[in-house]
Amino acid sequence: KLGFGIEAFIQVSIDFELSDAFEAAVKQHPLIRRCHATTGEADYLLQIVTVDMMALDRMLREELSRLPGVRRTITSMAMREIKGGISFANAVGHTQTKR
Repeated sequence: KLGFGIEAFIQVSIDFELSDAFEAAVKQHPLIRRCHATTGEADYLLQIVTVDMMALDRMLREELSRLPGVRRTITSMAMREIKGGISFANAVGHTQTKR
């Protein structure tokens, strides 16, 4: 993680008419590692990293909340990783054997 000790997953609900502007802003933000458009209650799921809790608080209050269209966020902290990364060769092999 190179000094980024905090990993969080943030569900974001936005005003739909601002989705293009929101997505463009997310693509430019250096602390947002991943962003997925989702089904369900929230519109997006973000994976972010910060150096500590103060930086996370600052990022949520001063940056994320000000991105275009953001109405609501729900933050979950990663306590530990159970499974990380994926071998695409294994995934393809698994998929092909299940057909």
